[in-house]
Amino acid sequence: MSDVLHHRTYRHERLRIRFGDFFAVVSIVTLAVANTLVWTAFGVRDPWVYLLAVPATVLLMAAVAVLILRRQFTLDLTPESVRCCDFWGKYHVVPWESIRSAKVWYLMGLPYLRMETGRVRRPLWMSLSIENAEALPDLLASYVEPEHPMRVAVRNFR
Repeated sequence: MSDVLHHRTYRHERLRIRFGDFFAVVSIVTLAVANTLVWTAFGVRDPWVYLLAVPATVLLMAAVAVLILRRQFTLDLTPESVRCCDFWGKYHVVPWESIRSAKVWYLMGLPYLRMETGRVRRPLWMSLSIENAEALPDLLASYVEPEHPMRVAVRNFR
């Protein structure tokens, strides 16, 4: 990774979250909730339900949920802007120059880049658990200067 601005690019990059990272989090949380519900709300005490039926159902539901999340939550990088969402899932397109600060945060064990901008009242969140994450520093290098807050945060994260 270079600290200088590479050639200016005109390509549009769409990055998606990694299936495995989100599947692990979603399935563990859902399994804990489902087992608690089955035990307390339905009063089921059969061990085979906890060892087979609930996990199989939860894993299937978690896989479907993560596939939907992968399709829904993407990160778009263009030469002029970045498109990502706030904490509530609402997408915003902000010019690179409007990003004032960026810091890595962890939510449920997954890394995110939390960005403050001059255009959006709420912070924007970008998952760092994305496919081809190792290419992100070079992608940012083709869009912004070395001292840009996103580029600095990603460089320090890796």
